[in-house]
Amino acid sequence: KKLGYNLKENELKKAFKKFKKLADKRKNLYDEDLQAIVEDEMTTAKEIYQLSYLFIESGTKNTPKAVVKLLINKKPHEAASIGDGPVDACYKAIDKITGLRGKLVDYSIKSITSGKDALGEASIKIVVKTRMVSGRGTSTDIIEASVKAYLNAMNKIASTHSSRLKYEEKSL
Repeated sequence: KKLGYNLKENELKKAFKKFKKLADKRKNLYDEDLQAIVEDEMTTAKEIYQLSYLFIESGTKNTPKAVVKLLINKKPHEAASIGDGPVDACYKAIDKITGLRGKLVDYSIKSITSGKDALGEASIKIVVKTRMVSGRGTSTDIIEASVKAYLNAMNKIASTHSSRLKYEEKSL
């Protein structure tokens, strides 16, 4: 509960089994390990927000702009935003669509493959209300990977909270 999770009894039992298995293998466990265990349980949730389209305009002398189109229950929803950078602009556009506001607390990008066309993986941690979740996304475009990571985290939040209905109700 201190980490922001409110698990049902059956979810807690599954998470505790994974915890015990991991504890048998490792000497020390940390909050991040517990978060990963719980989030693994929650990743089987339905993908509520799906990326349909992404457009970025950015440059050294331009204010970064993003247009993002998501599918929510197969219906398109689009928003545009500006930001401190192209990723920030995308995240703000997603926040407009979902009705959720994620506070980015950790962000990293690494290459999974090599070469100019390397596949990149974005890993993030966000806080929505009092809950921290992580997200991952991959693409040869690091901005798209970043958007996919954010949507992965937002889907985890939405699948366990009724807050996902905010935008859907407004748009009906």
